[in-house]
Amino acid sequence: MKKLHEMSKKELRSIPKLGKKLAKRIMQLRPFDDLEDLYSINGFGDSVYISLKILGIYADNEPLPMLPQ
Repeated sequence: MKKLHEMSKKELRSIPKLGKKLAKRIMQLRPFDDLEDLYSINGFGDSVYISLKILGIYADNEPLPMLPQ
């Protein structure tokens, strides 16, 4: 699990469906209160959102994701 605003450009680019242009936009506009705020960024869509959720990446004001027990 990792906070979005703590991720480097290289880490962001390693996320499936997230290219260098979108990584740059995210870095310029962060921090984000919620991952859903990313939908306001051109090029961000459901596939990237799902990748972030699967990888356990969360935004600044979101509670930590729950791990399966």
